[in-house]
Amino acid sequence: PLWVQGPLPALRAIQLLPRARMAMMKGQCLWTCASVPVGAGLLYVRYLYILHHWAQSVYNSTEISSFLPGEYKEAENYAATFDGLYSNGYHDHSQLHNTWESHVIDLLTNTSAAEEVAGAAPVRSVIVLGCSHGLGAVGLQSRGYLAYGVDVAEKAIQLAVATRGRTCGEGDEPCFVQASLTQLPYESGKFDAGISSDVLEHIQPADVPRVVSEISRVVRRVLVLQIAGWADDCATCQDEVWWGEHFAAAGWRIFKLYRRDAPWEGGFWAVLALTRSA
Repeated sequence: PLWVQGPLPALRAIQLLPRARMAMMKGQCLWTCASVPVGAGLLYVRYLYILHHWAQSVYNSTEISSFLPGEYKEAENYAATFDGLYSNGYHDHSQLHNTWESHVIDLLTNTSAAEEVAGAAPVRSVIVLGCSHGLGAVGLQSRGYLAYGVDVAEKAIQLAVATRGRTCGEGDEPCFVQASLTQLPYESGKFDAGISSDVLEHIQPADVPRVVSEISRVVRRVLVLQIAGWADDCATCQDEVWWGEHFAAAGWRIFKLYRRDAPWEGGFWAVLALTRSA
């Protein structure tokens, strides 16, 4: 296993250090003996590198099957599935400062700025589709947006409400709401923009048209998506072209379409920035 590859050679090199020191004191060998502690240090650095990427891989590839046995093939089972995940430590308090939405927030800012240059009104309201504990909404709020969040897991929404406060401005309207992307509880055209990161891959293929339709109904002008594509963590594993075609069919124009590699996962993210007239 990965965690063994690094320490064993490093420990062996460390065991040789006393012998190397003794040999150097006797005037025996110079370069060879001096290289032993250097080699030990390099091997230790290699160990730390391997351990870091192993830990990152474990964190990033939290599989649904790790927490809740069985598949989630029906739309009505999404809530039960993800509530089960949150009950077993998925995105718990220890991860409240972690978010995958930074890249999509940057891309949203750039896309909306380009739209403004072309004559569009500024983006004000943004919905985070699959908001988890709400840190992405906080990131949006810090850039001046009125940020809302929706998540299928009630426990995620409870966590967001408890830790993030109001991210959508003053008033009584809830900033965070529990709902499935298959049936969003908002009026048509409610939001200027929407973002989503590491969410749509969990939608079953049969539900994709319905989810695309619902997102397109409530988001008016700008949509930025980052969708994971590695086999052990997705129900719909497709590339950026496939997703782009589905959203294009719903009336969206492709502003940017590209792939981000995720080598530690053996996969990628499909990234889409989409626009349309209000």
